[in-house]
Amino acid sequence: MQSLKENETLARQFLVSGRVQKVGFRAYVHKQALKLELKGFVRNLKDGRVEVVARGPEAVLERLAALIESGPERAEVSQVEVKEVDWNCAGCRFEVQPDGEDIWPKP
Repeated sequence: MQSLKENETLARQFLVSGRVQKVGFRAYVHKQALKLELKGFVRNLKDGRVEVVARGPEAVLERLAALIESGPERAEVSQVEVKEVDWNCAGCRFEVQPDGEDIWPKP
């Protein structure tokens, strides 16, 4: 991964597989991301995964990654695919978005 200055941010996409829908996973990620002061979104995908896109300092994104891997009590995370993405939304907060069919950005 790239080297960042202390105040620089980057964006990562997390595609989370397992028992992650209908177990409070989106609400859990939303709460954690707000606590960490990240920007981005979380949403269910039609294929049963949850997509998280978050922007913030690298160390904070690493903390979010650990929280995603552990998940809420009723979730069972089996896999998390992570990649850096080009996403920015000035003035945005972290939000729960409606379910989506395709991952962002569309392939």
